[in-house]
Amino acid sequence: MKRYFIITVLGLFHLACNNHASNEQAITDTTGSENISMPDWKSTDSLEYIYYPDPQNQKVYQHQMITDLVLIQAFVDNLQRPVSGEKTLCPHYSKVYLFTKGEAYKTLYISGSCGYLAFAVNSHQYFIELTGQTKMLIDSLEKISVRL
Repeated sequence: MKRYFIITVLGLFHLACNNHASNEQAITDTTGSENISMPDWKSTDSLEYIYYPDPQNQKVYQHQMITDLVLIQAFVDNLQRPVSGEKTLCPHYSKVYLFTKGEAYKTLYISGSCGYLAFAVNSHQYFIELTGQTKMLIDSLEKISVRL
């Protein structure tokens, strides 16, 4: 009886491993970075701005909740710009959690020194160049955060 149990478990293990490999192939074949589904940026009703004085030490930070629609609109307008998949990675001194109806739905990583917003969709990283207006907004948020 013990022998049948071991053979059955080994057989099921073998089947599970074979099915896993074929599923990975199917997933790889059907997805591509060209068919990304971007979030509905316009549904953003608040955001949390987080500033790291030292990006290597993310235990020390300042944060601000922002509900001012003019400030939120500046971020949303910037997110309507063309997306790039290639960029030199720079330190991210700040990040922004975007909220809709009280739920966080996307994280943006900001590199003011390199001038981009970064975010991920389906494990692919995307970059959007900062507009002058958004850059000024981020600079002022950083200055306020440093004083807090």
